[in-house]
Amino acid sequence: MWQTLPLVAGKPVTIDSMDATYQVQDVADRFFPDTSAMRDRIAQTTVTLVDANREIARLQYTRPACLNGHFFLLDKAGKKQKRTQTQRIMPSATEETCNKAPVYVETDQSRKGKRQLLLVVKDPGLPVIITGLTLIMVLMIGYLSLKPKVGH
Repeated sequence: MWQTLPLVAGKPVTIDSMDATYQVQDVADRFFPDTSAMRDRIAQTTVTLVDANREIARLQYTRPACLNGHFFLLDKAGKKQKRTQTQRIMPSATEETCNKAPVYVETDQSRKGKRQLLLVVKDPGLPVIITGLTLIMVLMIGYLSLKPKVGH
């Protein structure tokens, strides 16, 4: 079961499968330094969720949270823009580069305008899979360690 919810600081999000509501306390973006080539781009996003019992859960990219058997992950949705004929993706063939390789030019756009999404994932089959794999490993270890050695 997947559910995608928009994240806006100060607004509640309701997870249907849990019948629970979380308050989005904060959505904080940390950007790369202005001296970096990655300036104006998000280095990390931290989202703080608070439930009805005032318990705090913090989410970051590549650091999901597991609450009541549900995995909470962050995602980013960008606004799709139609490309006009005047926007260049690659320089013209007359422009030379030092290594003659194709040069890709990225339009000078800020990455600050993308909105955050919360993905809520419930996988009811995960405990069955983990239990089954553990049982298979125990049986294989038992078989390999207890089988009689042939030829001795």
